[in-house]
Amino acid sequence: MSKMSKAVAVLGVVAGLGVAAMPLATYAANPETINLNVQVVDKIELSASETSLNMNPVNGGDIAEATTDLTVTTSNTKGYTLNAKTSDVNLTSGENNTIAAGVPQANATTSAWGLKAGTKTFQNYAGLTTADQLVKETNGAPSGNTDATQVTFGVATAAGQAAGTYTGDAIFTAVAKF
Repeated sequence: MSKMSKAVAVLGVVAGLGVAAMPLATYAANPETINLNVQVVDKIELSASETSLNMNPVNGGDIAEATTDLTVTTSNTKGYTLNAKTSDVNLTSGENNTIAAGVPQANATTSAWGLKAGTKTFQNYAGLTTADQLVKETNGAPSGNTDATQVTFGVATAAGQAAGTYTGDAIFTAVAKF
């Protein structure tokens, strides 16, 4: 072996021993654990197929009706409640003409407007109040996370009801159960 080969071999051994003698901490840092906390919040949305309904009752005639489908989308596994209220119990036209919330009836002697939804208080026509009223309640997440409720509004007017365009509102709220 030549002097140069021996020198390279000796340097290689010295370099290898030097690296082997270095502490392992030089090559690896201490492990660090990261804890993950994921909070999935309940999703709940409410949409209506129609947000403006027109009804044309005939004074002293049948109940005029209009419908909308309310769809609740939620991931809540405990279910939801669907509530309804109005900002004013009267439909109004002008300053003094009103139709009160109540139970509309064909051939009415008293004008009234109301809604029915096939569930709870509103199985048949009922008038809205300015406080939330339970329309529907579910237990558990709906199939496919969506649930639809058809709501029918009705109005009947007495023979002496003043002509005009009467306006009002119905406010629906879907609330996730806890």
